[in-house]
Amino acid sequence: MTNEEFYENLGWQVWSWRTGRGMTQQQLADACGVSRSRISLIESGRTHLNFDTFILLAKALGIEPHILLDPKERNNLIRLDADPEIQKIVKELDNFCEQVEKENKKDE
Repeated sequence: MTNEEFYENLGWQVWSWRTGRGMTQQQLADACGVSRSRISLIESGRTHLNFDTFILLAKALGIEPHILLDPKERNNLIRLDADPEIQKIVKELDNFCEQVEKENKKDE
């Protein structure tokens, strides 16, 4: 992977987590103490960032820093697993499925 590809992937991850959280670029910028244009440059992969900014981004997004380094499919439009409402729905669905499974075992 080239440096250019690395920063493009990192930028995509930042964008994906930010949009999944329902945050604007300005909100993320404010949380990190950088400008909105800096966030735009990071998300587009057109700038390098230092370690401190990298850590601040992860903290502001509410994730562990290593997650930003995990290459994901670029086919996903947003990270639905980042959205707290989606997480709640998935948990409720899991609970429902468990109940149905228990009831089916009782009937056997």
